Amino acid sequence: MPTEQDWSEDRALFADGRVAEPGPLSNEFIRLAENLLTATSVHGVLDRVTQAARVAVPGADLVSVTLATETGYTTPVYTDDLALKLDEVQYRLGEGPCVDATRTPGLGLTFSGDLAQGVQFPNFGPAAAELGATWSASPWPRRPATPRPSTPTTWR
Repeated sequence: MPTEQDWSEDRALFADGRVAEPGPLSNEFIRLAENLLTATSVHGVLDRVTQAARVAVPGADLVSVTLATETGYTTPVYTDDLALKLDEVQYRLGEGPCVDATRTPGLGLTFSGDLAQGVQFPNFGPAAAELGATWSASPWPRRPATPRPSTPTTWR
């Protein structure tokens, strides 16, 4: 199993284009690409992305994907029942990393390094901490200045 230092070094080489041999990050992208080619549905693709994120994001114990619909939010894939429960709390409270990331035009990155403090999410943060979550991150690539319909979230 790669260490945090292995991941850090591989990310630096990967970003600089100096990858001579595939390291942990490159191997994860290769595995993801191979797995995506075998997916036969959108659900299958999302499931493979959540599994890859769990491995690729250091410290991510849980991963889920939130989809925004005309009537609310749903979690079609998740790696653990606690991830689903955390998403449901967000939907009920109307705030949290997934909800905020789907509402935010542009980059759509939400992060909380200490959910219990409730700085980023005053209602959701403490509720998530009571369930055992300590941090969350919902990254999403840059899009036009409109909210996005989905976002992956990693939890610890």
